[in-house]
Amino acid sequence: MNNLPDQTVVGQRSSVAVSIGILVVALVILGIHANYYLPFISDDALISLRYAERLADGKGLNWTDGKPVEGYSNLLWILLLLPGAWLGADLIVVSRVLGFVCNGLLIAAVIYYTSLMGPVRAGPASIGALTLALAVPVAVWSIGGLEQPLAACLLAWAIVLCLQCVKEDKASSKYLWGASLCLALLSITRLDGILFTGALVAGVIIVRGLSKRWLSFGLRLMMLPVLFYICQQIFRMVYYGEWVANVALVKISPSWHHISAGADYLMRGLWVLSPISEIVIIFVITILIRWRRVDKSRRERVVFLAVPLIFWAGYLVFIGGDVFPAWRHVLLLIAVLAPLAAETADWLEQRTNTRNGKAVQYAVWALCFIVFGRIQFSDAENRRAVEERWEWDGQVIGLMLKDGFGTQQPLIAVTAAGCLPYWSELPSIDMLGLNDYHIPRNPPDDFGQGWIGHELGVGDYVLSRQPDLIFFCGPSGSAKACFKSGKQMQSRRQFYEQYTPTIFEGREPRMHQSLVWVRRYSEKIGIQQTDSLIVIPAYLVNGMARCVSYLNEDNNFELFLTRGTPAGIADLNVPAGNWQVDVRPSAAVWVTIERRDNRRVMSEGEAPCPLILSEPANVNISLRPNADRQVQIERLVIRRVGQ
Repeated sequence: MNNLPDQTVVGQRSSVAVSIGILVVALVILGIHANYYLPFISDDALISLRYAERLADGKGLNWTDGKPVEGYSNLLWILLLLPGAWLGADLIVVSRVLGFVCNGLLIAAVIYYTSLMGPVRAGPASIGALTLALAVPVAVWSIGGLEQPLAACLLAWAIVLCLQCVKEDKASSKYLWGASLCLALLSITRLDGILFTGALVAGVIIVRGLSKRWLSFGLRLMMLPVLFYICQQIFRMVYYGEWVANVALVKISPSWHHISAGADYLMRGLWVLSPISEIVIIFVITILIRWRRVDKSRRERVVFLAVPLIFWAGYLVFIGGDVFPAWRHVLLLIAVLAPLAAETADWLEQRTNTRNGKAVQYAVWALCFIVFGRIQFSDAENRRAVEERWEWDGQVIGLMLKDGFGTQQPLIAVTAAGCLPYWSELPSIDMLGLNDYHIPRNPPDDFGQGWIGHELGVGDYVLSRQPDLIFFCGPSGSAKACFKSGKQMQSRRQFYEQYTPTIFEGREPRMHQSLVWVRRYSEKIGIQQTDSLIVIPAYLVNGMARCVSYLNEDNNFELFLTRGTPAGIADLNVPAGNWQVDVRPSAAVWVTIERRDNRRVMSEGEAPCPLILSEPANVNISLRPNADRQVQIERLVIRRVGQ
């Protein structure tokens, strides 16, 4: 009898050693797996990073200047990024470190879950850990920059701490407040995080019944999450003047179309997790069928886990799924599927009495994981995380805008609301409405029938804001709009009268071009005209050919002229008088000036070239180098001469 305490200590040490060993191996596998998807980063992650950076700079918890709008759905994630922003660290790296650490804690929670079944055994714990480490959504969103790893980690720990209370049959257990704190943090990690509190309280009541004791447990479990939720609601009302976040207005549009899309998203997401998802579902059904033959503690755990699993699946159907690569919202399903997979392995192991039988069992598990990996790596949505790199095109163009226009601070209108505003640090309009006050509050009649999160737009409103630069579709721009605001703008004659497309080329950290619509007479970056002087920046000298503007060493935009690629400007209104057309810096350039209406040549010659107008005229001006060599110009200057 005196040896029993020693045996217990040895057993505990053995369980800890097994747990640590499995955790280390799983983290190594996850690290290798996540590295495969680098440098993927979500554009919406860069929205969160912009909020964090502006908050750290003392500009407030907002996305751009003006009326603050709650365009984020992950307050706690942004707050966790703040120390990195204060220290001047690369926030993309910070978000990735946080994501990986949170997924590491998620794996630790699943390993801890196996201790609820008895001493930690390598088999079941490894099954749970590998389900996470080999799942593509876990790997991708370890480095994707959004809050899903944090949400999944908090949910998993809330579950295991609640189950610890259930196991000990103590409604006042010390684990209660740990679970309540996890749920409280989850409630401010995602806007919908508070709903998991209801799911876990329901799970406890289903497992333990409607006794006064466990109802009291449920109420105490809810205390911190409800408190945190109320505090965030008060902050939302005081700071933003709204009870509902912009994200909800943009993305929640219940309709049969979205419910159908959500059901499809859920089914395909579960299929990608085959055959693990099917094994777990069959196991849960088996437990329910064989209810009285199953150990009470096991069936309590299984039923408790099934509640948040069913809840989140139903919620995904309701909201219409998701648009991001690699099944972002499925990560929270995997956080519950993984402990169920460990539970399945433990149940099968308990029913296998021979060593050979157990060896066969785990050989089958190994085969299942091979199939698991093969299905995931061949899935189109998972491959998007490998192929989607346009956010980094936004880095090139954004840094170019920051260097070239940082002083002027032009207003840019975008649909890619992450990369361009984040790297350019310019005031912005979100044409999809996520970070805009007006657009979500003026939804179209067909709201709920389109692509979730990309349905809104008010073209006349965007035009009324007079953005200086407009990027249609993405950071590479487009001549033709992809979404509602842009399409409505391009249906107006006013748009084409005010804006002209031009091509910019960013060269740091690599070369990339973007087609941008520039407001010709923008007070900040457009044509500057007085009674005696007209100055046209290089990027608007784009009316004669495919001219590309880029930054020179002085961070001024210029363009190349060659015999094969002339430049110029079309439909320029010049008042009556004697004018001289020249370029800066001065260069050997041949100037041709013709009337816009009849293409009659009015003047030509080497710059500076005279232009005499007896009355105002709309003219086309073309520029060519005099010799077979390149000429760089920064601006076209038309100066009044004489009386």
